[in-house]
Amino acid sequence: MNWNLATSGRLNDVLAAITSINENNWFWLIGKGVGATFSVENAWSTDIWITHYTHVSPVSYVFLGGVMLALPIYFRFISLFIYAM
Repeated sequence: MNWNLATSGRLNDVLAAITSINENNWFWLIGKGVGATFSVENAWSTDIWITHYTHVSPVSYVFLGGVMLALPIYFRFISLFIYAM
C-alpha cells in the first residue's frame, strides 16, 4: 500500500508543509505568511518543486497564518454548517 500514490502526491505536500512549519515553533501559532514557500520532493521521480499551498486546506491555513488563522476559519465553517442544518 502506497499512501502517497493513493493520494496523488498530496501526502508529500502535507508532510513537506508540516516539515516547513516545524522549522520554528512560532510558525504553528502565526504561520509563515503570504508568499512563503516550501519544497516538495516527488516520490515517483527525482523532481523537487517549490509551492506555496497544499491540497489539504487545514494544513494550508496553518502554513499561511498559523493556528490564529485556521481556528477562526474552521469555527466559522462549523457554525455555518450547524446553522444550515
